Amino acid sequence: MTVHPPPLGICRFSFVGRGDWTAWRRGRSPDRLEIARQLYDMARMERRFWTLENLLLPSLLGQTQEEWRLVLLTSDLMPQAMQNRLRAAASDPRVEIEVSSAEDVNGAIVPVIERLGLKDAVQFRVDDDDCLARGYVARLDDVSQALYRVGSFTFSIAHGLAAAGYPGQSPKGYRMTEPFLGLGAAALLPPHQRGGMSIYSWGHFALQRRWMSVLDNGVRGRGAPGWLLTRTMGHDSAVDAANPLGPPSANEITWAEFERALAAEFPFIRPDDLRRFLASAGGEG
Repeated sequence: MTVHPPPLGICRFSFVGRGDWTAWRRGRSPDRLEIARQLYDMARMERRFWTLENLLLPSLLGQTQEEWRLVLLTSDLMPQAMQNRLRAAASDPRVEIEVSSAEDVNGAIVPVIERLGLKDAVQFRVDDDDCLARGYVARLDDVSQALYRVGSFTFSIAHGLAAAGYPGQSPKGYRMTEPFLGLGAAALLPPHQRGGMSIYSWGHFALQRRWMSVLDNGVRGRGAPGWLLTRTMGHDSAVDAANPLGPPSANEITWAEFERALAAEFPFIRPDDLRRFLASAGGEG
């Protein structure tokens, strides 16, 4: 039986370089030093470290399937003290920290994938202010083992949760249905593109229009949430004060219902700590 590499997660941790961040869209070429000053603002980075240390990393360490790898990509423009904190937080041997001088995500990440010998791995995207349900890797790997022989495919869990904290609002919880949202979107690249491209070579919503596409709705439909995203001031998505999360599929639920969903699929999250974080980030409470 062919043994395939474990799923490989890729996370940009305040990486100063061209990707799908709004600063680089529509052909713009912003000044990297100016972008670095914005990204590495101390207040912003405290929020990003909190979510990395309390959401993303615990979600991977708490996976029901322990075989996975993660690359945390950041820039050499990150202050050394922040780099030191990053290394202390992400000390698990399954996590590879890459401090890169490259000016685009793909140019930075492809050599790392090659160096790790993981060009044949299924890649999945995740952001440092989001996290994955405890069964995400197992669900992705089940699909991967069945479809490796196809040669290429993309994957997404349709349903998830969201939590938001914005100025003038109390913390809010949501259920969402958003196929191929960035977090948890995955792909096995075609053999001829491995080693030269990565999952970041395409926008996450565009992945569902390439190769074979698998959308996981759960065994009985509208299954358990596969991911959790957070939204506070300073993230990279446009903010509509009347509908902070944007997609019409974001349906607000009571905080009690939100806590029950967290307990079932995200047991590594302390709801009270998350609520305090959102309240602080939003200027409430």
